[in-house]
Amino acid sequence: MLFVKVRLFLYATVSLSCTLTAIRASAVTVEVQGRLTYTINRFQKAPLVIEKDFRVVTDACVARIRTQPHGSQHAWIETSIDGHTIHSVAEYYSLESKVTNYSGVVEYRDVPRDDSSNISYLWLAYGSSCYLKARPSGSLRPVWTLDDPALQEEGFLLPASWDVLQTNGLPRKIIYWGDGHWHVVTQQGRQTIPMPTPFDVGFTNAELSVVSNTNIGELSIPTDLVFTRYGVQNSLSQPGTYEAKVVTTTHVVATNVMEVREAPSVPPRFAGILMATDRRFFDLASGVKRITYSVTNGEWPNITYLSKIFAMEKRATQTSPSASPPRKPGTPSFLPFVIGIAIFAAIVLVPIVVFISLRRRGPK
Repeated sequence: MLFVKVRLFLYATVSLSCTLTAIRASAVTVEVQGRLTYTINRFQKAPLVIEKDFRVVTDACVARIRTQPHGSQHAWIETSIDGHTIHSVAEYYSLESKVTNYSGVVEYRDVPRDDSSNISYLWLAYGSSCYLKARPSGSLRPVWTLDDPALQEEGFLLPASWDVLQTNGLPRKIIYWGDGHWHVVTQQGRQTIPMPTPFDVGFTNAELSVVSNTNIGELSIPTDLVFTRYGVQNSLSQPGTYEAKVVTTTHVVATNVMEVREAPSVPPRFAGILMATDRRFFDLASGVKRITYSVTNGEWPNITYLSKIFAMEKRATQTSPSASPPRKPGTPSFLPFVIGIAIFAAIVLVPIVVFISLRRRGPK
């Protein structure tokens, strides 16, 4: 049942909320602006370099993050992460028609997805304090796209070690250790393939290193950091052997850091109307995988209203599982969902597919 699932999820987050109440109560909210440079090392080609401008509002535990192409005021993606729920909005602006459209996704996640926005790396740097404090020592969820994307939906963890800044618990250094296997999807389906020696016993899969900080009161805020991801690939210098190579590098430089009174937990604001896809309402028994609804000017509906939408979708599905039943005025339709997903895919998912196709030359 959906509501049982929701209750269990909320119960699972109670310990996190209670443990960190004192920290959050006295937390200072800061705004960080700067530039992110994402470099993809392509096989036998020149590296692909992507630059983004970013803005982060955070108290170290909760963050609202926006990125957009460097020098542009459009095509932005903004995500709010509060430790258990993520709201993400993507803007699509047509240069031809001068029309701005939006699409949005809401879901239960403690770690943001890796997508073309690069927000997951900024969250790790500026909003992961509570996540790291609540995690048992020794394992973390990856913040990058995996070769088997289904693993992220299954709560896949990698061995990890980390050191944090004492003033706010943000990471000073994190090392993710490879588990000695390639997790891939082939024509034969999902596979787990052991790596050759010495990588079969583990290797440095990714590393975050803070280069410099600045102080806001008694807090230390990273101003220069690098996230480097490695993959085990065929050696060009010694055919038939493997070596660990740098796959991607994310370089974050903060150009402006200030204390603000803005609430980081507020979902993304925008001027217009979007169709949101809400994945929190997944009910396997009834066949409802999500609900869709409109959001105007960033005024997100509350959970009570959304529960009513879910109840209508559930009744409609149970009444006619093989066909779409007649809908009363105001009942959500799946047509806006299709439109919203198409826009969101154009901005977020297509670059991921391109990225994977560029870097996949056999398992890594």
